[in-house]
Amino acid sequence: IIIQLENFNDINDSEKIVGKDIFIDVSEIPDLNDGEYYWKDIQGLEVYTTQDYYLGTVDFIFNNGANDVLAVKKNQSFQYIPYIREHINIILGNKIIINHEII
Repeated sequence: IIIQLENFNDINDSEKIVGKDIFIDVSEIPDLNDGEYYWKDIQGLEVYTTQDYYLGTVDFIFNNGANDVLAVKKNQSFQYIPYIREHINIILGNKIIINHEII
């Protein structure tokens, strides 16, 4: 991730904050296009197949280099589902529906 911070115009200044967390106000997060979601909006959603089979809850998300992957937890086990837009329908604040044929 590459960012520009106010008053950090020199690499020597920037090296002082390497490894630190950077926070922004939620009001500064840009809106996304339709079909795009922030990970924070997907984590915690319940996941079902198109045949209404409960798979679990999105515990966390990571990127494997090719695409994002949903880590869906049910009981104490995980199922990892590639986030491929054509196979996933997200109903924000409610649930995620996965095309059952990719599972």
